[in-house]
Amino acid sequence: MIAIDRLRIGGFRSIQSLEVPLGNSTVFIGSNNCGKTSVLKALQLALSDEYVPVKEDFHCGCDGQVVEEIYIDVRFVPSNDKGERIAYFDPIWTKVLPFTVQSDRHHKEYFGFRTRFTWDEKKACV
Repeated sequence: MIAIDRLRIGGFRSIQSLEVPLGNSTVFIGSNNCGKTSVLKALQLALSDEYVPVKEDFHCGCDGQVVEEIYIDVRFVPSNDKGERIAYFDPIWTKVLPFTVQSDRHHKEYFGFRTRFTWDEKKACV
């Protein structure tokens, strides 16, 4: 089994920069318009092709400057049937992801990837 244990988002909607550790069950609680849906939409953006960002999705800072790039980093780790992180991926995963599995400082394997979008006025989102 595998699980997502960390999500990093930058430049998306109200999120200038955010890193969130995720557990077996992660609950987002907060007032309206604080970014809960933005986190879930960023995850959707990274993991599916059902949503394409529009110009309004690029973060606009307090100074009115709009960022040029959205990035979403997702980290997958191996887990057992109880949802607990284990040190190594099942061999089937290392066959599917042979050059992308890495080890952290604790010698536990993980697989991470980055989804990036940039805005070009002439081409829209690329």
